[in-house]
Amino acid sequence: MKINYVSLCSGYGAECIAFKRLRRDYPDFDFDCLAWSEIEPNAIKAHDAIHPEYIDRNVHDLTKVDWKVWHESIGSPHIDLLFASTPCQSVSNAGKNEGMKKGTDAESALIWATESCIRALNPNIIIYENVKGMVSKRNKPDFDEWCATLESLGYVVQWKILNAKDYGCAQNRERVFPIAIRKDLPMVGHYNYPQGFPLTKCVEDYMEPAEEIGEEYFISQDRVTNKVLPDILDQPNVRAEMEKLYHEEWKEANRNKPA
Repeated sequence: MKINYVSLCSGYGAECIAFKRLRRDYPDFDFDCLAWSEIEPNAIKAHDAIHPEYIDRNVHDLTKVDWKVWHESIGSPHIDLLFASTPCQSVSNAGKNEGMKKGTDAESALIWATESCIRALNPNIIIYENVKGMVSKRNKPDFDEWCATLESLGYVVQWKILNAKDYGCAQNRERVFPIAIRKDLPMVGHYNYPQGFPLTKCVEDYMEPAEEIGEEYFISQDRVTNKVLPDILDQPNVRAEMEKLYHEEWKEANRNKPA
């Protein structure tokens, strides 16, 4: 069995790591990354270091790719899986809350650029991942519109919020996973999300002793004070929460004072 896949906004290629583990455990399984798309320099460095065999397959900016021409240029092989994890900054609770409305320049609106790729490649299955904020009250109408677009292209869409801590990772990390399966495939309606299991590790299990870590791996106090904290406080929702907390503390402190 061999799976051909394309990955958009690939990061360091987590899906490729998963496939390599499958191939290690199941000798009859094989896969090929036909293309991946990433523009962030550090992510590209990581992907190249982890998956050097695919260095020459980065198509970079997915919005500038003619996917039909690209597909024809490599012989138009069948695409089994399309992975995508477009930017989360505009829909994240810690982000700018600019949303993901189609036609805007919000970073998370890049999700709409996946449509041209899907139309050209017609993959069997689309696996998408993003922060839980994508299905918040504010962003749900745009998320529903994107799902409706996939359905108009011939897919059945389902989605679920999964938490990393339920799958062996010592981190409370909720993410939404939409899965779109082509309507003409027999597996439609038969996909079940993986069952979680009890967490047996904590963060300390992954950490090296602090005394064995070089100083170059620590952020200086100056950077924390002058860069990290101001960046965090500059986020509108963070500032709003802090102001709310301040007012609640002030009210509590002054509750019993005489007028």
